[in-house]
Amino acid sequence: MINKKKVNTHLLLTICSVAYFICYATIVITNKNQDYSIQFNDMTLNIGSLSGIIIALQMLICVAMTLISHKTGGTLAQMMMIFSLTSMGSFLLTKRNLAVAPGIAMLIMGLTIISILKVQLRLREKEIYTDYLTGLYNRRGIINRLEKLSSGNKPFYLMYIDIDEFKFINDSYGHKSGDKVLQTVSERINSVLDKKCPFGRIGGDEFIILLPHPNDAEDVAESILKLINQEIYLEASNISCYVTASIGITSFPSDSKNSGELIRFSDIAMYHAKKSGKNRIQFFNQSLEALMTRESEIETIIKDALAKNLFDLVFQPQFETNTKKLRGFETLLRLLPDNYEAATTAELITVAEKTDLIFEIDDFVLEKAICRFRDTVYSCGQDFTVSINVSAKNISRSHFAEKVQKTLEKYDFPSKCLEIEITEYCLVQSLETTLYNIQKLKNLGVQIALDDFGTGYASLSYLSKLPVDLLKIDKSFIDSLEYNSVNSDFINAVISMGHLLGCKVISEGVETQAQLDMLKQKNCDYIQGYIWGKPLRFEEAVQLCEKK
Repeated sequence: MINKKKVNTHLLLTICSVAYFICYATIVITNKNQDYSIQFNDMTLNIGSLSGIIIALQMLICVAMTLISHKTGGTLAQMMMIFSLTSMGSFLLTKRNLAVAPGIAMLIMGLTIISILKVQLRLREKEIYTDYLTGLYNRRGIINRLEKLSSGNKPFYLMYIDIDEFKFINDSYGHKSGDKVLQTVSERINSVLDKKCPFGRIGGDEFIILLPHPNDAEDVAESILKLINQEIYLEASNISCYVTASIGITSFPSDSKNSGELIRFSDIAMYHAKKSGKNRIQFFNQSLEALMTRESEIETIIKDALAKNLFDLVFQPQFETNTKKLRGFETLLRLLPDNYEAATTAELITVAEKTDLIFEIDDFVLEKAICRFRDTVYSCGQDFTVSINVSAKNISRSHFAEKVQKTLEKYDFPSKCLEIEITEYCLVQSLETTLYNIQKLKNLGVQIALDDFGTGYASLSYLSKLPVDLLKIDKSFIDSLEYNSVNSDFINAVISMGHLLGCKVISEGVETQAQLDMLKQKNCDYIQGYIWGKPLRFEEAVQLCEKK
């Protein structure tokens, strides 16, 4: 790949060099013919006096070369001026002619100016290309180095590093502590790298390393992960914390020869490492690009569905385990029938979470479910629950509880008939804001359910802080309930713990009579699943309410 900027720089320096030596040759000629003069009417110009003008022109040429490239051009300018000084000094000593003395003085002054200019430009470049917080290359600096490396033929690896859950550090302990984490992480990474490895922070908690020793890539990456995952003391908060990172790696020239693509591919690999569980390394491959292409397609589907009202809701009935009394419905998102094949619900939600389109989806589900069930709630005596899933991002967002309150008031919907389902993952977002929103909702009378219990991040210490009304046992545990004694014991423990915390417990995904019988024996309060009811359209859900 040809670097046009580099070619243009070399061309300009070549032109300047040729011009400089033309000037030098002219000075040599004028020095040898100083007694000659040129007559202009009644005016006389001595040939020797031209040398001063030409030396001044040489100085301008050298300044231009330094401005074009303070490294190559500036050094070349210094060498040419030293050559001229040596030549003039020799002329002075051999000819004993002081006529060249002013020229020597001007060249010395010019050489001093060029040297000062080089230092200033180098300092300016360092300021432009340096990250203020860590002292590493900034985005502009590391991309500049990447373009230079990728203009050659030598193979190298590009590592894209992102700190896992860095937002949680900033939100929980403040930006001063977040800055301390970034500085510590950058120092630890730097301690692993060869001094010649370009290393930069390209923004936020993201770093790029250019590794010119391809065989060492995996070993270096593993060393980085180990060093990052060590205790960091935060003076501003007077606590210690631990962080992890995800690393995506791409190679030049096998993955791409284009610097922009190298960054994009490494970002894709890093993102896949995060999605696969964080604190791990992922090398780029073409299948990852196909995955990102698919996610881009799904993002377009979501935007179209929101804009064109192509989303609909279905309602999964929930029942008391012992009496089969209808408890209520879990609200589920679906594309309208004509669009079923475009994407699965799991794909839609996964991509929506990544792109923040989940906020619009949550708003759509909340408003539409409450609007639809408003009349049914009153006609059925307010004796059932409408359950709505809310993303971890949303429940940890400021003013989420206020938004729910306004929607309830807008439709005059009884707050006790609304249940908000959250996942354990919300506990690793902004915990303070999450707890505020949950408590605010509880004060309104809204019920809180903890979904997919046992598959996420929750600990007993967190659970004790959450005013949860319902624990939901994930379907993955129910599927193997009949033949997996470990899962059976786990479900026993969850039900006992839930009751101990004052919560009800519901099992989702119940499909067989054997599963139902075992859950009855374990005193599970509620069940949902195909054994007693598949997801229903709204009209079918209303009919079931009236029937029950």
